Amino acid sequence: NLTIGTISINPTKEIKRMTPLVKYLAEHLQDENITDGKVIIARDTKTMAQYMNEGKNDLLFESVFPTLLVNFSSGCKMLLRRWKDGIPQYSSVIISRKDVTNLDQLKGAKITFDHPYSTTGFFIPKTMFLEKGYKIVSYKDNPGNGSPDLIKYIFSNSDENTFFWVLRGLVKAGAIDYPSYLRYSGNNPDTLNILFKSRLIPRHVVSFRKDMPQPLIDKIVDLLIHMHQDKEGAGILKAYQNTAKFDILPDDCFQLMKSYRNTIKLYYREYLR
Repeated sequence: NLTIGTISINPTKEIKRMTPLVKYLAEHLQDENITDGKVIIARDTKTMAQYMNEGKNDLLFESVFPTLLVNFSSGCKMLLRRWKDGIPQYSSVIISRKDVTNLDQLKGAKITFDHPYSTTGFFIPKTMFLEKGYKIVSYKDNPGNGSPDLIKYIFSNSDENTFFWVLRGLVKAGAIDYPSYLRYSGNNPDTLNILFKSRLIPRHVVSFRKDMPQPLIDKIVDLLIHMHQDKEGAGILKAYQNTAKFDILPDDCFQLMKSYRNTIKLYYREYLR
């Protein structure tokens, strides 16, 4: 079997999404003694790294932050960029209601992030707060009043929740990816403020098990980067969260991810234990 995987708490949905893709790859790799393909879902990055180290998973499809966490523990090779939702790159934004106009006004308030493995909904915005010297902690760990300078965060577990929690004033601000913000704001783009917008980062990354034979890697890479040019392949990509295509991870994106490795070692060591 060829196996491809991702990290999710909803395995049924992800298996349904990814199965046509892995079946397509397996069908075109029969001369490599691959007869079938299946999807492997892990609940967290440590489990996925274990799967890749044990040879249970061959390819990882994930966003930047979880990809880097798996890379730390498994040495997986980060090679391709997936144009998920039709785009190669996107940004993280922090949004607020109109009465909040700068980040300093979030001191002493409660904000929301997406989930603990989200790249644009947690890693990028939290890193920004830390690099700018803000004191930011989990509300779950610090439910009391605490310091008036303390920013406390909770998890919404979806971009949609984040947007509407901010809109309804349940939290003072929230982190969300910019395309989702545009989608949810719809015909009312001036309803909320954008307090922060990050640089562009890769939308999704495809990584390969470190000990996979190089000729097989080369063949899979070739299949994926030309898949959008094949009628059947293009249909499968469209159904897979509107994926436009795969391309080689550009060098500037690769260098950015290498710099984020240092960020993780500095601020997120608990994820590496």
